[in-house]
Amino acid sequence: MLDVEKRFEQAKANQASLLLKIKNTKAELKTSRQYTEHLIKARYILSEVARLTQENFQAKVEGLITMAIQSVFERDFQFKLILERKRNKLECRPVIIENDHEYSPEKDMGGGLIDVISFAWRIVSWSMERPRSRNVIVLDEPLKNMGDLVSLGGKMLKEISEKLNIQLIIITHDTELMEFGDTNYLFTHRDGMTNIKMLKGDKPIVRKRLKKRKIGKT
Repeated sequence: MLDVEKRFEQAKANQASLLLKIKNTKAELKTSRQYTEHLIKARYILSEVARLTQENFQAKVEGLITMAIQSVFERDFQFKLILERKRNKLECRPVIIENDHEYSPEKDMGGGLIDVISFAWRIVSWSMERPRSRNVIVLDEPLKNMGDLVSLGGKMLKEISEKLNIQLIIITHDTELMEFGDTNYLFTHRDGMTNIKMLKGDKPIVRKRLKKRKIGKT
């Protein structure tokens, strides 16, 4: 009889232990389910934020570059960014759309169009900087492939500069492009010296000679 009672008490203790484990397991399962739900919600929120950010970036880039292209070329060009997922990574492919046909700027279009796209892309990148750097951009022969369209390209540079309050410092040998500058300087090199002459601007014409620096051991 005592043995039966002992086993009964042991069984009750085991039952209590098992019930406690079941209770704890249910609590852990509930916590895990809640955590999983929070992760799913967080993933959805991050996905939506990424989508909206992507759409905002895409719209801004496509709009400004299309405007720049159409201000120079008298054709119905549309600049588009094709976003594709490859090798589990999101890749961006720029294309030109005309009459529902897709063209690669690099392979199918001339260098003049690429000049305009490169400039406009740089302006977009600057406008989206946070914090934004100084509104001064240096360009080295930005329209070197424009040919007869240099004057239209120059007007585009000047218009964007004025609308966005950006100072453009342009290095060029193209006298036609120089006409669109508010201030022009002519640099000439002779006998190891650099001569600087103001050709156009509000200040009086000045001349300055810069001596060529020698590189040697210090």
